[in-house]
Amino acid sequence: LPRAMSEDHTTVAEMQPQTSICADGDEAAPEGSSATQEAAEEAAAEPELEADADSSPVSLKVIFNKRKIDLTLPVSAKVISLKRQLQELTGVPVDMQKLMFRGLCHDDRRLSELGVGDGAKLMLVGSTPDSLASLPRAMSEDHTTVAEMQPQTSICADGDEAAPEGSSATQEAAEEAAAEPELEADADSSPVSLKVIFNKRKIDLTLPVSAKVISLKRQLQELTGVPVDMQKLMFRGLCHDDRRLSELGVGDGAKLMLVGSTPDSLASVRRQDAAGEAADARSKANNPGNSDGAGAVRLSQRDLHRRVLDKYGRPDDLTPGILNANLPLPPAPLSGMYNRQGAKVRLTFKLEIDQLWIGTKERTNKIPMSSIKRIVSEPIEGQEAHHIVGLQLGTTEQSMYWLYWVPCQYVRAIQTTIGT
Repeated sequence: LPRAMSEDHTTVAEMQPQTSICADGDEAAPEGSSATQEAAEEAAAEPELEADADSSPVSLKVIFNKRKIDLTLPVSAKVISLKRQLQELTGVPVDMQKLMFRGLCHDDRRLSELGVGDGAKLMLVGSTPDSLASLPRAMSEDHTTVAEMQPQTSICADGDEAAPEGSSATQEAAEEAAAEPELEADADSSPVSLKVIFNKRKIDLTLPVSAKVISLKRQLQELTGVPVDMQKLMFRGLCHDDRRLSELGVGDGAKLMLVGSTPDSLASVRRQDAAGEAADARSKANNPGNSDGAGAVRLSQRDLHRRVLDKYGRPDDLTPGILNANLPLPPAPLSGMYNRQGAKVRLTFKLEIDQLWIGTKERTNKIPMSSIKRIVSEPIEGQEAHHIVGLQLGTTEQSMYWLYWVPCQYVRAIQTTIGT
């Protein structure tokens, strides 16, 4: 080779494989190149285009990370062929791609079998190896903070938050679409814009009308912090997880209401009584025979409650009690009581959203009734028309929220409404 080059003055550039220039200026694959060999091997191993198949071309538009990729393929091409082209254009490996068109597109299906026609729009979900590997490196080099890594939410025209693109909720939805066919091939995948109301916030989301309620809840968990199993979605009644939006009659612009509490909000209710519960524990240690539900010593005679009753006395706005009566809850909030700190308390029963609101002057705690484990009640000694009532908000007795001077005629209704 060196001798031939010196004799013939052949340059290195002249030895490169010659590429032919197409009419539109693009380069065609050089003959004998690895791309040509791969194509030949794949064609021999898997006959993706049969002799009698319809090979008329269709123009497609693939949406990927705000990009719109235009492609033209024979309508008889298989999904795997489309994925290979997308790998070249996006860098997302074939095995990490999920293509959506009226549901998940499986590799062995032809475009014609999926009903893909000219001008069809498909969605590509996937991550490149570089984008996954660059995250730890970017953190170490740029000192990225946790706040900077939060999914970015887009702000709508009215200042509401939209679902973050590329968030884990989106990836989860794609993974579940593969494991559980939430979007069937014949289901309507047209998108609908929703507005979800949660604690005076308005959250804008866009989902396929064939998506299930559980998919919507997973996105809301990312945006609100309310766990899926503690969410209740309301649209003309309670929305069950396995129902599709189309089955519920949810259309474009529909408004839904989200009811639920974050773990932090529940913890704050329990922290209010932390100091008092410590005293309760010491009292139990000194009087092991006592318990909340029964025992030789009445609740009003226990050190814990006697101190509260002696310190704060009768409320000045006390609601009169009626002995030997069981009345339904009044339409207005129940008041005239106080808690262990002596703060006046009002109880509001929101039956339409299955919540109990415990309100004081400082704040209102919205408690799902299903999270209240049990209720204990006992008349105040010498004041039998009024009770001491305890609401267990957690898994242990230390989470008991105590109420004093509850009118006895409403105790049975409270227990029945909460369902304990």
